[in-house]
Amino acid sequence: ERLRIDKSGNVGIGTSSPNCLLNLVSASSPTIKLKDTTQNCELLLLAQDSNAIVGTNSSHALKFTINNNEKARVHTGGEFVIGHSTTTTISNGENPFLQVKGTDSRAGASFIRHSADASSGGLYLGKSRNGTIGSNTIVQNGDELGRITFSGDDGSDIHTVAAEIKSFVDGTPGSNDMPGRLGFFTCPDGAAGAIERMRLDHGGRLLIGTTTSNNNAT
Repeated sequence: ERLRIDKSGNVGIGTSSPNCLLNLVSASSPTIKLKDTTQNCELLLLAQDSNAIVGTNSSHALKFTINNNEKARVHTGGEFVIGHSTTTTISNGENPFLQVKGTDSRAGASFIRHSADASSGGLYLGKSRNGTIGSNTIVQNGDELGRITFSGDDGSDIHTVAAEIKSFVDGTPGSNDMPGRLGFFTCPDGAAGAIERMRLDHGGRLLIGTTTSNNNAT
């Protein structure tokens, strides 16, 4: 038996006991596949471990709508845009995979941990010198490990950086040994790029207006 419609109107494909209006069961292949060869659009609804939805299209991979209003879109480059339909480059032309847009304070992200202990949630940035995802190559002294960038609209785009906080390797790294520093950058008036104003190095020295010091603190 390949198809069954029971007395409740439930439709089962691949199952003789449908438990909802449309119940599809497959051992290996995608549960649902919709394809439009004219528009080069394909949607796969997978009933596997990740319950993933994957699609491709010349202009967008997948749209999510509520009450006929688009809330999010996955583009062909993999960019996931929330609150709008198009991607926007930012901070020297970066085009991040995750983009959140809005006309109020909801144009942001929150990370909240609920646990009966002293631990919190976090934002985690990392860097490897290996070009293959999932593989490891040690970073080197001076490598940038992550950044938080603040950019403003200059009337043409949002590429111009006003301020940055960056983390770098600050010494020779080794196994379970990662000397680091934080750099604080701001953009002077009339300039188009941020420069380092303050540094907290791997030895705990706070350097203001300089990047070198032999003292414990300046």
